[in-house]
Amino acid sequence: MNRMKINVEYFLFYISYFLFSLYAFVGSIETYRAPLRLLSNISMIIILITFIIQFKKYKLNEFMCIVLLLLLSFMYIYFASNYLLLKLVLLIICTKNLEMDKLISYDVKLRIFLLLVMFVLSKTGHAYDNVAYFEGKIRHSMGFTNPNVFGHHILVLCMELFYVNRDKINITKIIMISLLSIFSYIYSGSRTAMILYFVFLILFLCTNKNMNILEKRKVKKFIIYSPIIIS
Repeated sequence: MNRMKINVEYFLFYISYFLFSLYAFVGSIETYRAPLRLLSNISMIIILITFIIQFKKYKLNEFMCIVLLLLLSFMYIYFASNYLLLKLVLLIICTKNLEMDKLISYDVKLRIFLLLVMFVLSKTGHAYDNVAYFEGKIRHSMGFTNPNVFGHHILVLCMELFYVNRDKINITKIIMISLLSIFSYIYSGSRTAMILYFVFLILFLCTNKNMNILEKRKVKKFIIYSPIIIS
């Protein structure tokens, strides 16, 4: 019975997460915004059902944190007339019994799928490419509200790819993920996303035990001679 409940929780959460993500991506297109907003609201009902199923599993201190987060969410709704924070809080609350690895793996697949959908919609004229110009360079949004949104979606995808491959990462995978980030920068011109990616990459390489990058002879030499190289 417990196994069945866990499966129901997974199913409900993933359905609601899919609907929420669908609105977050494709909802930027005016043609689809209204029906997808409705589906997003339905996802909140599904999340609430999931929360009710999980209710008895929360400890008192966890329940108090939930109440505080919900109060903050309702305050945000009152002042900003926006339900985004409430949706995020409910999603976070309902991840209690979910395995993070499975959740991120699911998000990777879903994010790739939705990015491909946006690519197709933008190339077929269903999604408007909100271009921007910076220093004579055209920045494309691929159907999102602005180029930076597209750049940050790719940034999150890259970070998730590092996470799911953290135990079997190698140079080839690092190069492939980095090429994805570079493509995003060339297409969208999002410098913030690019800088954050390389900061994340450095931190990942320095902390990932399988890479042991700081123990590599060439890396040690680079660190030793870097002052000379930079000067």
